[in-house]
Amino acid sequence: MSSRSRRSYAPPALERWARHHGWTTAQDVRKVAWGEVLPGGNPHGWAWPGFGESILPLVMDGSWRGRKVIAAVYVHKYTSGDTEHADPYTVVLACLSAEQPRIRVEPAKRLRFRRRRRGQVLSGDPAFDSRVSVFSAQPDQVHALLTPDARNALLTIPVDHWDLCGTYLAARWPGFPVALALQGQLDLLLDIADSLGLPALPDSQDTAG
Repeated sequence: MSSRSRRSYAPPALERWARHHGWTTAQDVRKVAWGEVLPGGNPHGWAWPGFGESILPLVMDGSWRGRKVIAAVYVHKYTSGDTEHADPYTVVLACLSAEQPRIRVEPAKRLRFRRRRRGQVLSGDPAFDSRVSVFSAQPDQVHALLTPDARNALLTIPVDHWDLCGTYLAARWPGFPVALALQGQLDLLLDIADSLGLPALPDSQDTAG
């Protein structure tokens, strides 16, 4: 990837925002520990048969509301029929100080006949389960996290897709990052972290990977 194409993912306004907040940036990133939760599950720049090529052309990290966080541009490239697609996403992550259960959260599908999907964990709260689908292979730990207070708080936070993966809480939005929107997205991510009582990684610790 040329320097010109890399810079296209970091417009001047976003670069100024990152510098103003004391963030560091890395471009043309080849591998990250949290890549598997992204669409296509392939942030390595490799071409996987049937999955196309996905890239992480820009990753920024810094501090927000006293937590260590990461923001990234992710472009998922794939082919459908004879058409090539390149879907950009804004990805934000909170770095955590302790390993967490692996959880995927998405909006509940509105089906005429509701059936539990493979890996789905029901909270037992109809108001929550009718709006949110939670998937995990660790249901006991999910239930411990999704207390009544946490469920009520999560229903007020307008984030459709988020994941817990190891020592990261990740959320994503379609489209390239915009500085003003990114601030709100980081706040929403940390609202989820606070609702779940997730332990923050101190600012002085490394976020490599």
